[in-house]
Amino acid sequence: MPVVRLIVCEKAPRWSVALRHVLRGLPPQIIETRSLTSSMSALATAPASFVVLDVREKNLANALEWLDQAGQRFPLARVAVTITPEMASTEVLFREAGAIDVLFSTQQAASVAHQAQRRLTQIPAEQLNLRQWLAERMPWPAYAAPQS
Repeated sequence: MPVVRLIVCEKAPRWSVALRHVLRGLPPQIIETRSLTSSMSALATAPASFVVLDVREKNLANALEWLDQAGQRFPLARVAVTITPEMASTEVLFREAGAIDVLFSTQQAASVAHQAQRRLTQIPAEQLNLRQWLAERMPWPAYAAPQS
């Protein structure tokens, strides 16, 4: 079954810091990436994740292409795009490309965190085999079977 992570793709850690503050250690796990390529790789390891994609004018075309590819390769993923207020006219482009939300300020981090947590509840938990299921329920960790 797919794993859900909160993948944040940004050059400087603004959104990831804001999201960590809002989530305060609650799931989903935040994965920080600094490029579109590395965010696509992170998405490949957790294909049902929620992605926050920070876009600036200079990477607008690449971000739109990334959204298109991500939508085709990972249909269970959800993407929110962050842009500057000066780029407000591009909001419709991102929504048409598949973004479920377009954000302008880290003050909206609570909204993003809520959406990511809701996404976590929508995807079924990873299916465990019998050995893993029993190991998770053992009252003594020393008797738990090693993960394989």
